[in-house]
Amino acid sequence: MNRFAKIIFTATLIGSLLAPTGEALFAAPGDLWETLNTKAFSYFQKGLHDDAIHTAEEAVKVAVETFGPDTDKVALSFSNLSLFHRLRGDLPKAEYHLRMAVRIRKNALGANHPAVTDFMMSLADLYVLEKKTAMAEQTLKEVVASREKHLGKAHPDVIRSRDRLALLFEETGRIDDAIPLREHSLEQWTQLKGEGHPDLAEYLAQLARNYEQVERSEAARKAYEQALAIWESSEGFDNPELVRPLNSLAGLSRSQRKPEEAEALYRRALKLQVKALGPDHPDLAAQMVKVADVSRETFNYGSSEKYYLRAIEIWQKSQTGAQAQMAEAMNDLAELYVLLQRHYEAMPLFEKSLSIRQKVLGEKHPAVADSLNNLARLHQLQGNSAKARALLDQALEIYEERLGPNHPKVADPMNSLGILYLEEGRLEESHRLLEQALRIREKALGHEHPKIADSLTAMATLHFRKNEYRQAETLYLRAVNILEENEGSRHPDLTTPLSNLAGLYRFQGLYSKAEPLYIRVLGIWETMLGPDHPHINTLLKDIAELRREEKKG
Repeated sequence: MNRFAKIIFTATLIGSLLAPTGEALFAAPGDLWETLNTKAFSYFQKGLHDDAIHTAEEAVKVAVETFGPDTDKVALSFSNLSLFHRLRGDLPKAEYHLRMAVRIRKNALGANHPAVTDFMMSLADLYVLEKKTAMAEQTLKEVVASREKHLGKAHPDVIRSRDRLALLFEETGRIDDAIPLREHSLEQWTQLKGEGHPDLAEYLAQLARNYEQVERSEAARKAYEQALAIWESSEGFDNPELVRPLNSLAGLSRSQRKPEEAEALYRRALKLQVKALGPDHPDLAAQMVKVADVSRETFNYGSSEKYYLRAIEIWQKSQTGAQAQMAEAMNDLAELYVLLQRHYEAMPLFEKSLSIRQKVLGEKHPAVADSLNNLARLHQLQGNSAKARALLDQALEIYEERLGPNHPKVADPMNSLGILYLEEGRLEESHRLLEQALRIREKALGHEHPKIADSLTAMATLHFRKNEYRQAETLYLRAVNILEENEGSRHPDLTTPLSNLAGLYRFQGLYSKAEPLYIRVLGIWETMLGPDHPHINTLLKDIAELRREEKKG
């Protein structure tokens, strides 16, 4: 049941038990009509649904005969009957009887009576459940207009009905329509409850989520920070209830390329969870993966490895059934090891992740293709071209079958196969695959996505092999620019196009252009691998050799 249905379900159940003025529906149990209603609810609570509906139908007949066809007691009887049908899942009958209740209540009490809008709210709920979105929207707008007219725009019932309409828009993806309603409600609740009231925090958080969806990042940040400040003031700084808003704000910081802020927030949330749950609780593992992911983005690789390992350990011990999550963490840790040139540690993790995903998700799941693609990349780095090709073919087949031929994931194994063919000297086949992968990525992701840089680097290397140096240089430079714009100037992914561009310049004898690029790569590698890693020594030797070549030239 979605949020909209849950909220209105409770209101409907309560509203069906109360008369419009709030008096108990069954105040005089000796009355036949009231007795029938009491029996109907009793039957339903005992699971005797057919008896409940039959008795409720009898109550309708008695109400008509006793009170007249257009009286509110008849409307209440139809409302109860509607509720029973709805709880049984017979939505068309529930809608029919509730529409009857609305019509009769309008005749009995007047079209603008506040009690009429109670039934209309329930009717909107039914329309949502029946996926009659337009009718739900129209009904809710009528409720808002009626309540504003008779209660005033700042009345709590008016604000709640406006929030219901906003919720409908949110659940149907109309965020731009929901935002002004939420903003209006927040302003009015603030006036009614006062600045900093605890109830305002959830409104601010919902508004922040809406801002995020329409890419109003700064507005979202401000709303999240206000919500967090209220929760901290009302709940205390060490309350585990703060975990959700901390994670929301961290996720926003991460999307804004502020990984240091995100890491601090995720760590604070983890600390609260550890304090509340203990150090080995299964729920900690997912939070540890968040810390591990963002630690990698801040180049804190030791911390990233530590939290991936700890999360995997907790999942392995807990036997909670979170196998797919554990497989993803293993895959992410393996990717970290590949980045750090620790291939011997990455291989068993990729293989274990693949095995779990095949068992839990099925042989043809896209996540299985992710594992196949990553495992192939590692075999490719180790020079095992035949094994890499077989794995890439499998991954490509799964992606195309499950996601369609134009999905951006299809381009991943396609691009890798193009690089493999390039290394084997099969330039025409390589060009075809690399060009196709680039087209798929540009169409799906746009022209400035980091994946485009991956394709451009491969295409540039192809042009280099074909002695087309100007084209190669242009593509390498574009790849570097895209990565710098998206990932920053220190990101590890820059090392490939920078190194290749340096190699291109060196091959052409342009040593003064090549050396600064090699030195920049050296700085990134030292951050990644540490100053004593063999790759650092190799690159230092290359730079020394470059300088000797320049002197000879």
